[in-house]
Amino acid sequence: MTTLKPSSDQPKNDTPIPQKLDLDCTECTRLNNQIDSLKTKVISLQDELVAAQKKIIAYQDLIVESQKK
Repeated sequence: MTTLKPSSDQPKNDTPIPQKLDLDCTECTRLNNQIDSLKTKVISLQDELVAAQKKIIAYQDLIVESQKK
C-alpha cells in the first residue's frame, strides 16, 4: 500500500490516502508508475506554488512599505 505524503510546506493530514493496486499485469504496473509520476509532479507544483505565493507576499509588503514613505 502506498500513501501520499504532503509537501513540506503543506499542513499535515494524519490520515493516509491508501492506493491499493494489484501489480499482477503489465498494464497495472504501467498505471502504477504513471500514478507515482503524477503524484511527484503534483507535489513539485505545490512547492512551486508556495514559493510563488511567498514572492507575491514579499512584493506586496514592499509596495505597502514604499507607500508609507
